[in-house]
Amino acid sequence: LPDDWHHWIRIAIAAEDYAAGSISRREAVSLVKSSHSVIDVPIALSMASANEIAGLGLAINERFTGQTTIYPTIYADGVTTDARQPLIFATDATSTQDLLGSGTPVAGTGDGETVAVWLVVEITSPDESPVTIERALIDRVPAEDRASGIIVAENIAPIRTVPTGLGDDTLEQFNSLTVIHTDVARIAPAYAFARFRADDIFGALGTLGPALAGFRDILGVREEAAIGYWSYPSAPNITVFHAAPPSAESDGAKASLTADLVYRHRTSLPLMNVAPSTTVHPLVLSGVLDAVAEQMLLAPETRGESPETSSYATGPSISGIFGAAVSSGLDIRVLTSTADLGEVEADAASQGYMTAALDAGLYVVVPEQPVERDGEPVLGWWIVDPVTGRARDQLHNGMSNVSTVLSAPRLAAIQPLGEHSFVTRAIAWFVANSRAFLCVGLGVSFAFGFANSAIRLGSDPFSAVLSGALGGAAAGAAALACTG
Repeated sequence: LPDDWHHWIRIAIAAEDYAAGSISRREAVSLVKSSHSVIDVPIALSMASANEIAGLGLAINERFTGQTTIYPTIYADGVTTDARQPLIFATDATSTQDLLGSGTPVAGTGDGETVAVWLVVEITSPDESPVTIERALIDRVPAEDRASGIIVAENIAPIRTVPTGLGDDTLEQFNSLTVIHTDVARIAPAYAFARFRADDIFGALGTLGPALAGFRDILGVREEAAIGYWSYPSAPNITVFHAAPPSAESDGAKASLTADLVYRHRTSLPLMNVAPSTTVHPLVLSGVLDAVAEQMLLAPETRGESPETSSYATGPSISGIFGAAVSSGLDIRVLTSTADLGEVEADAASQGYMTAALDAGLYVVVPEQPVERDGEPVLGWWIVDPVTGRARDQLHNGMSNVSTVLSAPRLAAIQPLGEHSFVTRAIAWFVANSRAFLCVGLGVSFAFGFANSAIRLGSDPFSAVLSGALGGAAAGAAALACTG
């Protein structure tokens, strides 16, 4: 087919560098793929320190200049795309000893230092304008400085380094595995599970994306069919998973896993011989079901854990925020212009995100004030296109995500790789981190496998996912993965 008949995905890592009171943006590395070439193919991001790249002489340079140098890499289907220019987190001479020794924070910044790193996802569909979405991998610039356009060096947030488990140190924010999943069609789950069963790098962790898509399809069979509609992905739907391993320095540390619905685009069509609902817009329901599937994916029940006694704790989610707001008697506001923002109590960052949506002609559905979670105020809202009805959720951090924190599974020992190539080291890093989440991936994949079987037999999908029998199977699989 001609190139312009395809959907295209462009993944990039962009850096912002500080110089003389201002910041400039540059692209560190990028990858372009057609959507059909990444069906159930995970795209992973690596932030390797210079020490992990043998033969370039950067490790010696770091010790003299007090720099932490990071080389971003994008990995897809056995091929790595490497950055040619590094990210540099520099310090002055008085801070060098702290950085290289105890790892204590370094205040301020200097010219040439990287102060923010962004994941940029661009979707280009036939006959459509490109859509660009950004997520901050690290942003040390205060929101007030960004808003004013005046960047004060002393206001830049400090960095902290942590050991990676491969004998090197990296920035705390980069000690994670980032995996990007693309959902382009309703695909039989057996295809994805067969692929990842033989995947030596991602293993069961790679099933999270297909399982999310499968849960979404299960919900559609039940909820969308009930209002007379059927939906399908009509552009690449992008989910970003962040898996952060526990710290190697502390006992009882927790690993974390986050799913972020970066981009969703589905089309809803009416079913024959079913009277369509006149009270629920199909695309509003579609957006809500995306968020429900995301929460179901990381819910303790899905892996066979009781939410009351589980060691798995879930972070803020859009459903949790609205549920807490309703139970607290808070009003839900529908904002149609920036003039309505005075009806809502929100911090500066949340105000900025909602303003951007309202300025684009979208509506915002939001509780009148934040709700408390673990003693901290959190806020989230729905963004609805009043023309098309498409809906998506957004939290106070700008993301559409759910996270879970879990007890640290047993990690395989990884020996230092010495003079091995960077590609070998990057793959070893993926393996070391993905094994830490093997139990989560297996638990979820077992849960989805049971739920999918239940759908084929005509059973209730919710009962299938949350039933005691399914929970026991998922818990058994997770226990086997964590101890094996």
